[in-house]
Amino acid sequence: MSQRCCHSVFTLHLHGRMPYRREAPNACTLTIRAQIEDLRAVDFHRHDRTLQVAVLAPRCSVAAVCISYHPTAMLVDRSFVGMQLLAQYSDAMQTLFLDFDGVLHPEFCHESKHFCCLPFFEEAVRQAPEVEIVIASTWRHQQRLEDLARRFSADVSHRVIGVTPYFPALDDVPDTLVSFEREAECNAWLRANGRVASPWLAVDDRSWLYRPFNRSLFLVNGKTGLTAQASRELVQRLLTL
Repeated sequence: MSQRCCHSVFTLHLHGRMPYRREAPNACTLTIRAQIEDLRAVDFHRHDRTLQVAVLAPRCSVAAVCISYHPTAMLVDRSFVGMQLLAQYSDAMQTLFLDFDGVLHPEFCHESKHFCCLPFFEEAVRQAPEVEIVIASTWRHQQRLEDLARRFSADVSHRVIGVTPYFPALDDVPDTLVSFEREAECNAWLRANGRVASPWLAVDDRSWLYRPFNRSLFLVNGKTGLTAQASRELVQRLLTL
């Protein structure tokens, strides 16, 4: 049997001035040295004066992670004093960010065809009961969460737990997401709900709203919406989150 993994968040609190320019986020590198037998994934996110480092590895080995900061010649100054390392463990809550137009029905279709692909989506998420659904569609601007949830079958609607925030209302968008509106909205929801280190998947038909080659995007053909074949592929993605 495969060993169960956990997601851990290591928050590095930076003291003194920020060690790199806001407009040049790649002016520093973060190296993760991990004496871990089965390290699955590493990612990090800068927020204000912290770096949140997400590590996916077997729970028994997470403590072996060693994080070190390596400045480059592009530093604003060298008054960086040090960092405090805190470890926080969280259960692996899985989040699916869902678009409507182009996913649950073909984009620009007649309203009589709205949600014609919903059965394929519900068939997929029923096979991944740990996944909770957050609405990322622009429909959230016109309808309340309760009304959006009623679009789904009873056994799925209770898993619709929220909507993403509106991009123009976001106060602190990471530099790397400024040009990718919907991913920025997903990221903001994850941070606001304590899931920055938890697995997530966006089901959408518009790739340009996310960073290129984003592994957390399940891309749907907007001309057809989610098909039976795409639904089977979605199941595989959900089961491997």
